[in-house]
Amino acid sequence: ICQLAGWVFAPVLVERRGLFRAVEAFAGGGALSRQLNLGGILTFSYDIKQHAVLQNILTPSGFSFLISLCLRLDVLGLAWFGIVCSNWVWIGRRNTGRSEATPMGNPEYRKVREANQMVSRMVVLLWILEALGLLWFFEQPVSSTMILHVRLQEFLLLMLQRSIRVVRALVN
Repeated sequence: ICQLAGWVFAPVLVERRGLFRAVEAFAGGGALSRQLNLGGILTFSYDIKQHAVLQNILTPSGFSFLISLCLRLDVLGLAWFGIVCSNWVWIGRRNTGRSEATPMGNPEYRKVREANQMVSRMVVLLWILEALGLLWFFEQPVSSTMILHVRLQEFLLLMLQRSIRVVRALVN
């Protein structure tokens, strides 16, 4: 039942498909959402601070809800992911076991496992957004090792290969 909670609550919070132009996931203070909304771009700000279960990507209902939000973006929609960087940047490496050689970190630490799961779930969302032809972004500081996460690497490699095939087809 919990796994379907996001789908149950989504129609209550989002009245129709295509209602949102943008979704800001892991919004923190929601600065991007505020600015987009001020500019007339209706944006949903998704963050655990706003709802501990329904807006927590680590819970089945929170992940389902974020999927439903992405599915409800209009055709010109975009999704912005600002995953917390503290688990991925140089300053936290002693506590996470992360490095360029071990980007998945030390799985003995709960925070490392959770951060890895967040990125894996974000990648699932990126696949959905790609399939829908929607624009997506994720942000991290330059010292972050998140870009080396196994699932994210697989996704980006396939996107690169697809881009090369498209360019090759256009040239031929």
